[in-house]
Amino acid sequence: MANKRFQYEYPKLSLNNKLLFFEQLSTYMSSSIPLTTTLQNIKTYCDNKKIQIICRLLLKEIDSGENFSDSILKFKNILGGAYCELMSLGAQSGELPQIINDIQDTLKQQKSIIFNIIKQVAYPAFLFFIIFVPAVIILFFFVIPRVSSGMEMLLGTTPAHLKALQNISTLLLQNIIPLLIFLSVVIYASIMGIKIIIKSDLLLKLPVIGQLVRYYNLSLFTKLLAISYAAGIPITQGILISSEALPNKIIKQQLIKCSTLVTRIPFTNAIAQTKLFTPAMISKIQAGELTGDLEKPLIEISKDINEALSTAISALLKLIEPVLTIIMAVLICIYGATTMGIV
Repeated sequence: MANKRFQYEYPKLSLNNKLLFFEQLSTYMSSSIPLTTTLQNIKTYCDNKKIQIICRLLLKEIDSGENFSDSILKFKNILGGAYCELMSLGAQSGELPQIINDIQDTLKQQKSIIFNIIKQVAYPAFLFFIIFVPAVIILFFFVIPRVSSGMEMLLGTTPAHLKALQNISTLLLQNIIPLLIFLSVVIYASIMGIKIIIKSDLLLKLPVIGQLVRYYNLSLFTKLLAISYAAGIPITQGILISSEALPNKIIKQQLIKCSTLVTRIPFTNAIAQTKLFTPAMISKIQAGELTGDLEKPLIEISKDINEALSTAISALLKLIEPVLTIIMAVLICIYGATTMGIV
């Protein structure tokens, strides 16, 4: 038996690298190519060095007499605990090719969600970092001092509103080092605060953002639970395996508690007690439980959540854009008042 306490820590794989690894596994194994030959081919022909290392380590484990179902459990910190557990159980049940294909689909779904989030926030981020921040620096450190100096020479005096802006500019220039230290402290405190919020249930209570986090985690959970159920894994074990992949600890803990409740009450009632799922989702789960086929409703719920996730991302963008627009409008007004002398 494999020593499950030992875990490989290197190489670390990004989501894209994990997807590439499972895509290659799925391609070979769907063609009924033996596992060891599959790993050997990937090690030889894949140009990704990290994936080559993983295949080499797996082959080394298998060559030393370990079976794949035990060997793969040593790669939880690299490939993800839930995925390794599913592959281990799939290897034991003969469902490994199907499970690998399902994991590949799950990773594609995760990548699509992340890409959608990045796509939606790219424009506001561009406005803030490429336009807003440089505009503030140019305005207060270059434009205002020169315009004030020019008007002083032409008119012999400086308008009150321009003098106020000049005082702000002078204050910033004279205290640039303390200002940078202050900003560094604020950024550090903000990062630490965000880390605390992420680990607590406060994140889930934030408007829109909390909904995004909940939807992302539930989409991943229902997809993995559907894979587990289809592979014949008991529902209690399936919940534990699926929960392991979730990034949010609060949601993970609630669903782990659900796995203990399932031993005493119906799965639908246990899921309802988490208060994570909507009534419509619970109704679909109940219908699946009554008919003895949970896989289909779980996949449907995952798809429904993905659609809701897209809506939530759009809602977040609608909250950000007006704020950035107002900030840009204020900057334009300040710039106009500075250069044209308009009060």
